Amino acid sequence: MTRLIPRSIAIFSVAGLIVCPFSNTRPSDLPNSQPKLSSQLIDRLETARSPSEEDKIIAARDPRIPAAEFRTQFLKHIYDVILRGEYSRAAADCQRVLRLAIAAARVHLGYILRESGDLAGSLDAINQALDFYTAHPEFIHGLIAAQQSRGITYLKQSDFAHALESFERALALSEKIGDRDGIIPALNSIGEVYASQGQAERALEYYGRARRQVGDDDAWNMAFIFNNIGMSYDALGDFDRAIENIERARKVAERVNFQPRVENSIAILGDLELKRGRPEQAREDYAQSLRLARELRDVSGAAQATLGLAQVAQVEGDAKTAFARSQEAAELFRKVGERVSLAAALTLNGRSLCTLRRDDEARTVFETAISAIEETRGEVAGGDVEREQFFAHEIAPYQELASLFVRQAKTEQAVSVAAGDARLFRECLHRDPWQKYLRGLQQSCRCDCPKRARAWRLSDLSIHMKIEREMV
Repeated sequence: MTRLIPRSIAIFSVAGLIVCPFSNTRPSDLPNSQPKLSSQLIDRLETARSPSEEDKIIAARDPRIPAAEFRTQFLKHIYDVILRGEYSRAAADCQRVLRLAIAAARVHLGYILRESGDLAGSLDAINQALDFYTAHPEFIHGLIAAQQSRGITYLKQSDFAHALESFERALALSEKIGDRDGIIPALNSIGEVYASQGQAERALEYYGRARRQVGDDDAWNMAFIFNNIGMSYDALGDFDRAIENIERARKVAERVNFQPRVENSIAILGDLELKRGRPEQAREDYAQSLRLARELRDVSGAAQATLGLAQVAQVEGDAKTAFARSQEAAELFRKVGERVSLAAALTLNGRSLCTLRRDDEARTVFETAISAIEETRGEVAGGDVEREQFFAHEIAPYQELASLFVRQAKTEQAVSVAAGDARLFRECLHRDPWQKYLRGLQQSCRCDCPKRARAWRLSDLSIHMKIEREMV
């Protein structure tokens, strides 16, 4: 997925810090239509005895002066103080501004930690920022940025429910103040939640809304949105429209020099080439994406590209390479805490072990993959329909483990994997993949009549409710 963050989430005006020292005009002489900070307020602020007292003074300022303008004017005041040579006073005022800027710095730090693979550290930094913004709601742009960033971290953890909650808060706040820079990434990210849960059509609705808000297909943020649109069409099986949108994303990313987005687009093109039956081109795309990911120190991107190379090896019948690559990808996904992607890597790893006739190891790997999926059970956003679609999309490790048991003539264990977990059974039984799978399982059973009868009952949808009562 391609996560879109606001282009600027700084808490104070960068121009106020950079322009003044190199300008021929004193900051205090610059024209400004906003009301001015009173000297009385500045005096009170400078003589405040505690941070909490400073906060009360700031909150009581002229309501016509927004938070961003307050910070800009206070920075101009500091520059004038510096020119007068009152360095101690200026230093104390700078500490006041820095205290306010710490929250924004923590949001930035959260982004850096997330991209570096430290999801726990990312959440900690962002939550500290949110503590400040919650206590100071006047800094609404900072609050929007923090909610958006926290949602992205939750999404990386496959905690879809909390991710959606954060994105919806960011969207509501942005719409309240008419902030397009907050509305666009929030809409895009809500789409990502639904895409991650297997709801591609619903995701496309949100990507379309984000695109309309941008209003310019050459804009920098379309590098994110086109990528996500392309992946949704891929999920729907429309490869032509998927490739069209991914190529558009790549062109925008290259034009604005967004190397992480270039890397992501190339990896997705590798996925599409593999599905089109062109493993050599897919390998080339994955290798290029992996080189970029390593240059950028993008652990998640490196994991995705490595998994892609494992998939190419599997298609080409090279089980040893598929095993080694998928094992490497699994370790990287484990490092960054991406559980759903970890399950995908482990499932491929288990398949490779089966091909290599290392069934006992394969069983352990499939069970670990299932555990990774199960950890997300309470974190799916929405109700029964959303959970059903998510688990139907993630059933591969369950299928592989049950099939392994069938090959080993362990039918009781196979049936247990397929239906022993009543919650999963209820969520997935009437989905097409499970219908086909259970029918295949029933046909594969080679054991005594009572066990065959139970396998048959599991594939007979006409007595769905009876089975539920039996298994609860």
